[in-house]
Amino acid sequence: MVFFLLGFYVGNWTIRIPDIKAQVNTSYTGMGLNFMAFAAGAVIMMVISSWVIRRLTTRGAIFYSAWFIAAGFIGIPFAGNLTVLVLLSFGTGLAIGLTEVAMNAQASNLELSHGRSMMSGFHAFFSLGILLGALCTSAAVELGISLTVNFIGVPLVLWPLTWFFSHYLIDDPTDAQSAIQRSIFFRWPAVIFLLVFIAMTSSLLEGAVDSWAALYMQDIVAVSGFKVGLGAIVFNVFMVAGRLLGDRIRDVLGVQRFLLAQILLTLVACYILFGYAELWSSIVGFALAGLGVSNLVPVAYSQAGKSTEIETPVAVAIISIFSYGAFMVAPGLEGMIADRFGLPAIFLPLLALLSVALITTYFFGARWLGVRSS
Repeated sequence: MVFFLLGFYVGNWTIRIPDIKAQVNTSYTGMGLNFMAFAAGAVIMMVISSWVIRRLTTRGAIFYSAWFIAAGFIGIPFAGNLTVLVLLSFGTGLAIGLTEVAMNAQASNLELSHGRSMMSGFHAFFSLGILLGALCTSAAVELGISLTVNFIGVPLVLWPLTWFFSHYLIDDPTDAQSAIQRSIFFRWPAVIFLLVFIAMTSSLLEGAVDSWAALYMQDIVAVSGFKVGLGAIVFNVFMVAGRLLGDRIRDVLGVQRFLLAQILLTLVACYILFGYAELWSSIVGFALAGLGVSNLVPVAYSQAGKSTEIETPVAVAIISIFSYGAFMVAPGLEGMIADRFGLPAIFLPLLALLSVALITTYFFGARWLGVRSS
């Protein structure tokens, strides 16, 4: 439920960005600075999150972060200028960064205690939270509900729910191994490099779709009206479906074959989106992309959390930092590629990266993932 509630916050925020921009009377550059402040707060906290979680536990980290997330959202309608908004976004980013690591570490602990794959299902609830949050907030905008009422009302509902459900989180396991790594700054085992690379590549594609799907449909496929949003809608629907089914399929196929299937689907999707520009081919491409990336980051979290060499919050923090960082830098890098070579060209580097991920997983996955496979 924590995944769903955090997703709802994100969906709520996304729809209200135009209202927030108008409130502080800033430019696109100003909003870009605001997004960077949020990302900086999240990444800084992810770097030190293992230290914080050791002192608070994952349950405590989620509980206390919920206060700061709620306070950050309630403060936004009262931000009178860009400086105040940037400070609020930085603080909220700190809290959300800690929640991201803590809830994924908690999910990894649950997988270990139950002895089966569960991570994709948790991330499905995060995606559902984003979709429902965006839908409810869109309805609020349509009904003329103000930003102030919206951003006070949502935390007043979500914070008590977070408080309630945090009481049902499990205790963190105690690890007696003195040699276990408790910081992200060490020589990572090969499997962590592989999982980081897969998570980063997946996040680059997610960032590409979130930022450029509508423009791709409008400028390349040449559609208008409702059809402009079809790419993003299809991508997210198939991502949710993939995550809901992912744990069961992963347990049947095994982690290596499951990753290979997911990467292959994503490769085919990028090839279609790069090489074709028809309405139906684009819908198929975005559907396969959503299905393909749906479980790559969840599996990376899951497998990293099972490492016997690294403390679970540390392993989760490593994946979070690089996947989140890739997601945030993707739009800017892909925008430069699109300006120079055309919008479909943003999928060409992804084809290369996914090919490397596929080959590496095929030849080394059994050895690197074997002792950690489900």
